[in-house]
Amino acid sequence: MSAELLNELMERAKALAEEEKLRFAEYLMEKIQVRSSSKQEQPEFPDAVSEVERNSESVREGTTQDWRRDVCLSEEKAAHRSEHMIWLKANRDAYAGQYVALDGSRLVGTGNNVREAEAVARQRGVEKPFIVYLFPLDSIPFGGW
Repeated sequence: MSAELLNELMERAKALAEEEKLRFAEYLMEKIQVRSSSKQEQPEFPDAVSEVERNSESVREGTTQDWRRDVCLSEEKAAHRSEHMIWLKANRDAYAGQYVALDGSRLVGTGNNVREAEAVARQRGVEKPFIVYLFPLDSIPFGGW
């Protein structure tokens, strides 16, 4: 198989829903097992195969909820990070020299220090805000000794 085809398959697999990805992984596992049993040889990538086997087994046992939750949470965190960066680029000048607390693209607190910004965010119901200090654009960063 060419590297281009493999890369294309991996890219296309990203667009699949979670259930479809699991079905695809099981299909690949079946094909690997058929090939290795017919040739009486070990798969080329035993570590990857054993991980897929463990994941396939957990699918059959119905224990994928934790894995799916983790995937959803990491996708949610990535979306929040993108929102944070967009907000920071758009509003950096207005809040320069302050700590800002964000929840996605929403400003939930500001302060002269982390504790102040966090306290305001918690008063507004945000338990784990993203907090960052916005340096003024004209400031010279300190690099230490």
